[in-house]
Amino acid sequence: MVEDEAGNKATKEVVVNKIDKELPIVNIDVKDDKMTIAASDNLSGIKEVFYKIDNAEFVRYTGEVTLSPGAHKIKVKAIDNAGNMNDQNSTSSEVNVNVEDKSKKDLEDATKAVEKAETTKNEDDINRAKEKVAKLPDGKAKDDLNNRLDDLEKQIKAEKDAYIKAYNAVKKAKTTLDKEDYEYATKAVHDLNTTIYKNEKAQLQRVLDALKPYIDRKENQSKQEERNKIRNIESLIRKAIATKDPKTIEEAQVAIDKLESSDIKIELQRRLDTTNKVSQMDLAIQARDAVEKLDAYLNYSDIINNLDELKNLYKKAEKATNRLDNNSQYKSRMDKAKGYIEVMEALTKYKENAERNSILASEKEMTELISKANQLSFTTRNKQNIIKEILQFQEQLKELRETTTVPEA
Repeated sequence: MVEDEAGNKATKEVVVNKIDKELPIVNIDVKDDKMTIAASDNLSGIKEVFYKIDNAEFVRYTGEVTLSPGAHKIKVKAIDNAGNMNDQNSTSSEVNVNVEDKSKKDLEDATKAVEKAETTKNEDDINRAKEKVAKLPDGKAKDDLNNRLDDLEKQIKAEKDAYIKAYNAVKKAKTTLDKEDYEYATKAVHDLNTTIYKNEKAQLQRVLDALKPYIDRKENQSKQEERNKIRNIESLIRKAIATKDPKTIEEAQVAIDKLESSDIKIELQRRLDTTNKVSQMDLAIQARDAVEKLDAYLNYSDIINNLDELKNLYKKAEKATNRLDNNSQYKSRMDKAKGYIEVMEALTKYKENAERNSILASEKEMTELISKANQLSFTTRNKQNIIKEILQFQEQLKELRETTTVPEA
């Protein structure tokens, strides 16, 4: 009953047909280390939800909760707008969970992925390992795995470069049938320490084995030709001794000059000098002049762009000093020039191989060449210029390796 200020009264009956006595329903969902809580009430609706973890106090649920690793007991209270609370004894209101240490699992998975990549050296496995490592939190463990992947990629690249070099070296030897090219290819295949190109290495070795009889045959022919040349020179010297004919002496000298440097060549030259009655004093003057000319050219000329001229002067000085009974006084100066020639010849060969045959000198070969260049005796400018030239070529090789593709075996 209600009454207004004028005293009027009225009575109205209110009939309540349905009272919300239904308890809310809750659902606790834990996935990995994330917990979400869903609560529902079909009548008055949910007013608020609380949860507690282990022995902590209840706190209001506002959204997804991140759980720490380990075993936990989680309890939930859901209250509807009628004041009803979910059944606290229900299995849905309380759950026991064991949260795995995700960071530990991620690290284990990433480590296994890296180990697999190191074993297979497969590009897909490497990429999968990179993805797993990238998701790890920053720290020493992540850095260590990244370093292992970097080392792996360097190893794979080194194997690739070594295989390409060996392949092209064998290809060149097959074309030239040259002993020096064959020996270079043999060493390149032998030094190919690989698991990726194991079958390809075996195939290259089979090619070398098949080439060997042809190389030996050509080498034997060359040796026979050399022996024939020596016999011819000996015959000319005998004729010169008997006849003292200047033309015969000159012909013998020309033939000796064409021989490769050797003890036999030195001995033949001395026999001819004796026959020609050339005095040691005259020979000493010739040797002095030839070595001084070689020294001057080595110290003051642009030998990088005039290697042939340097080699020509060296041969003349070598010939002159070899004709002396005692040439020890010129040894260090001749060795100095020879060192420069050897370094420049190696650099020239590496450049030609790269340009004509796609045979790229290895990092080890370039390091050894730089070391030899650094050990050269000082000259006015040539030593530093040669080292600079080698370093420039080394950078060019790096660019070439990036663009060189693996040939089919």
